[in-house]
Amino acid sequence: VRHIYIPTEVRVPIQNKNIAVALQLTREAEQQTAKLEADLREAERKVELEASRITVETEKKVAEAMAEGQKQAEEIRAETTKLIATLDRETAELEKEATILQGQAKADAQKLLQEAQAGKFKLAVEAFGTGEAYNLWVFASGLPIDLKLNLVYAGTGTFWTDLNNFLPAMIGKQLQEKK
Repeated sequence: VRHIYIPTEVRVPIQNKNIAVALQLTREAEQQTAKLEADLREAERKVELEASRITVETEKKVAEAMAEGQKQAEEIRAETTKLIATLDRETAELEKEATILQGQAKADAQKLLQEAQAGKFKLAVEAFGTGEAYNLWVFASGLPIDLKLNLVYAGTGTFWTDLNNFLPAMIGKQLQEKK
């Protein structure tokens, strides 16, 4: 049987019924799709929200860890500075004590040296009998070995009376020294 023609009055309501059923199925599928799409969007928003929350928490924990690390570093730095200051103070105290002891030792050594020299002079004065005798010996010891003394006898009277003989002798000696 081919070419069966259903009259339009019968065919249209059947087609409309089939179209209505198809449209209803389409609408239900569209609603279900829309609902699934809404659920998908909601799930995506939840994922984004959780991701941003985790990011914020991670940044917060990183910031806390950095702050704690910096705090510990500053505490260590402060403690180190305090220890350095303590050591510097102790070193300064030791250097002060060493300087005082060194100054005292030098002063004591100088005192003992001066006392020894004074004792030496005291023994020398006692050996010569008087301070004047010791002074004469010191003076004589300081004279050069090749010192020549010329005794000019002027006769009775003063030295000025023999200046006639002294002047030519002195000029002759100066001439010899120049040559």
